[in-house]
Amino acid sequence: MAFDKQPYVPIQRSPGDCVEGWDAIVSRLVGKRVIAVECYPGVDECEVARELAARLLNPFVFMTSDARHSTFDLDVERSTFGSLPAHRPSP
Repeated sequence: MAFDKQPYVPIQRSPGDCVEGWDAIVSRLVGKRVIAVECYPGVDECEVARELAARLLNPFVFMTSDARHSTFDLDVERSTFGSLPAHRPSP
């Protein structure tokens, strides 16, 4: 499967189906409690988060990239603790 270098989502051509610009985008998001944003590789995710947060009321921004463990951390954990069994909730 080839990587799509120019991805797009087809939309209808009626007014209001698509907006352009941060203010117009945020005007569509007002009143939403949770907003999840997924970006294509190469998109400046920090810029997207910064622009949205600057326009939303009391935003809490969680970047999933901040929650990942580095390969080094995982290797240290494996060498320290060995293979850990999977956690299974009690019945």
